[in-house]
Amino acid sequence: MAHTAVGTEKAPTWSRENNTSRWGLLLALAIDNFGSGLFLLLVLVYSVQVVGLSVGLAGTLLFLGTLIGLGAPLIVGTVVDRFGPRRVVITSQLIQAVGMMLYLLAGTAGSGAGSGRGTAVALAVGGAVLVAAGTQTFYSSLFSLIAAVAGDGPKDGPFAHVDMIRSAAFGLGALLAAALLTLLDTPALRIAVAVDALTFVLAAGLLWRLVHVTTARGGQASAAAQAPAHPAISDEAGPHATDLAPSTTTSDASTAAASAPALSDATAAAAPRPWRDRPFLVLLVVIALTGLATDVHLVGFSVWALERLHAPAWVPGASIALLTGITSTSTALVVRWTSRWTRTRTVAAGTVLILAWCAMCAVAPSVGGRWQPVWLLASTVVLAVSSMLVGVRVMAMAEASAPLAAHGRYMATVQYGFNATALLAPLLVGLFAVALWLPWAGVALGCAGALLLLPWLARRLPAHAVRAQ
Repeated sequence: MAHTAVGTEKAPTWSRENNTSRWGLLLALAIDNFGSGLFLLLVLVYSVQVVGLSVGLAGTLLFLGTLIGLGAPLIVGTVVDRFGPRRVVITSQLIQAVGMMLYLLAGTAGSGAGSGRGTAVALAVGGAVLVAAGTQTFYSSLFSLIAAVAGDGPKDGPFAHVDMIRSAAFGLGALLAAALLTLLDTPALRIAVAVDALTFVLAAGLLWRLVHVTTARGGQASAAAQAPAHPAISDEAGPHATDLAPSTTTSDASTAAASAPALSDATAAAAPRPWRDRPFLVLLVVIALTGLATDVHLVGFSVWALERLHAPAWVPGASIALLTGITSTSTALVVRWTSRWTRTRTVAAGTVLILAWCAMCAVAPSVGGRWQPVWLLASTVVLAVSSMLVGVRVMAMAEASAPLAAHGRYMATVQYGFNATALLAPLLVGLFAVALWLPWAGVALGCAGALLLLPWLARRLPAHAVRAQ
């Protein structure tokens, strides 16, 4: 693994040529994530209390909606490459807004009897499918849009700023949702769903009015798409093993691809495919393995701490608040402090901290008395630091690894790494029924695998994907 410094350059940050688009993007994403945080905790409660579904049926509908939504990234990447990410992100938010409106209508239909219940179920299914498909579409195109607005250069800084804004906004939405949960009042729940729908519309409107990216058209786009995207590293570097044209810098290529690569059918057909790019697929595995820790914490920490450790009732909420507070205020600082490290070195450091977090959680049952809450919150701090070291850097590596002609498809494929994590986390949490240490051992095993893969990636990914230059 290459552990050399990256010179004395400043930490990667936004281009100063597009301030309106930058602030418009950040504001839109803050509003979007506030609504998501508001509804995520309430979706099951709303489905049961307002729509009138059973808990089992409500959970099944959400699962089916999520399952159907998993197909979105397969299509979204190609659409982004043809029409640009801005339109796709806006469309994804409008799709989610329509899904939330269907949830509202399901609540109205659910208050009736007879055929009204069947209508409510149908509307709830439609809402779940649209929200899931819109969410997958959103995340499959979001980082291409951030890259477009960020301009030339590495995207570590912009990704960090977006992560901070979204984390803070989501936390505020979740706090409001927690307050509403104490009421369990039907009008309040309806208002929450309506507000969530409104946030999607507002975010889409802000992106439409304020966010503008340079669009390559016609022959320029085709010529740009045919330009090689990355310099060669080795014979095993997959579709990246081409010499960089003297007139095309890496950052220019990346930005042009993200902006709006209107490719011809022939160019699109000849573009590299992420599923055939072995180094990129290995990077997706690393993303999934290192992302397990945060998802297991979010899914299982509350049950583990309260039911298994019998910790005070305030500990889970304090842990989530601490995790959100640290990541929403310090991610950009961590990116700046590690700007002279290679990305693979930063990810490795974060992965080692995840292993330390797993060890702290595994021995937590032996920490008793008043020190147990302190120990659990200390472990949350370790997890937060690891998340800041890993999350931004793996996304920056993925963005920098994407060839120009298939930038949208590559970034959409990254979503499957996160989907795999989301599916595996509940399974790991279920292992608490077998042994308290087993889920932490599973996460640690995954991180150990990621540490073994990182040196291989450092040798085979494009040089600028490993070192932010």
